[in-house]
Amino acid sequence: MQSLSSHGSWVHRNYRIVSPNTTGPGIDRLSALTLMTTATLLPTIYFSLLPVIVVAMIFGPRFTRVRPDGLDQSPKGRWAPLDTGLTLVLILIAGAGYWVEAGPEKPTSQVEIKPHHLIAGMAIQAQLVTLLWLYFKVIRNVPFNARLWLGRPQVTHWIRYGVITLLVTMVAMHFASWLVQWWLSTHSGDSDQMLVQAFQANTGHTFRILVILAAGVVSPIYEEMIYRGIIHGVMRERTGQVFATLASSAVFALAHQTLIAGLPLFILAAGLSIAYERTRSLAVPILMHSLFNLWNLACMVVATTSAS
Repeated sequence: MQSLSSHGSWVHRNYRIVSPNTTGPGIDRLSALTLMTTATLLPTIYFSLLPVIVVAMIFGPRFTRVRPDGLDQSPKGRWAPLDTGLTLVLILIAGAGYWVEAGPEKPTSQVEIKPHHLIAGMAIQAQLVTLLWLYFKVIRNVPFNARLWLGRPQVTHWIRYGVITLLVTMVAMHFASWLVQWWLSTHSGDSDQMLVQAFQANTGHTFRILVILAAGVVSPIYEEMIYRGIIHGVMRERTGQVFATLASSAVFALAHQTLIAGLPLFILAAGLSIAYERTRSLAVPILMHSLFNLWNLACMVVATTSAS
């Protein structure tokens, strides 16, 4: 697999790591394209998407009829601007890494990710989840589980639908990854996501346990709450399911600031959004996200063990 999605917070993107030397055809072109797209093209696309989302959420209700299903907690009256504003703020926070990369505080030397970086990232994620819970519970006076479509447990249905959808999504991701590698004329297995490289290079048990905890538990809950539960949820209520799926998936993929895994991550996010819509439960994309991350970690462990 080319990437491990959503396994750390924005803190991780503030650091450089020493990645293994990579050789093979097309690597010079790949390095040049990665530098160019990360510095200019990706942030341009990301922040150009923001006004499109704003316009869609302002004018969307005039053209979109959202089906009433009893599970929606549509923002009404004075809460509509507040929910829209929260969504836009979360999108800006997700793209903050682009400003860090371009800003004057950008580190000039390579710094290896340490265990305390992972702990700090998970702590920040937990704090943000708590603040969002307080927003809906205290300010909006809306049951948090209702707002995020966490209905009564249907474990068997969740697992069956989640696993099947994830398998289909991963097949599509593999095909998209092959297309990207073909376009870049490279067959390198390396990912330009920093924590993936760190996991491959660091064989310490403590570090890897922390990565597994972050990737398999904390980040899936955090990112699904942000991207599917709130960003997708608010946009769906105001623009409809199709636009919400496409826009939230684009935000998810671009926020990871990766060239190689951009298209596969978009497909993954779309699959998670579809599962969210079809099952009416955030637990299903959380389960899919967790299984996807853990599967990638297991593959990397096996590959590292075999190589050694």
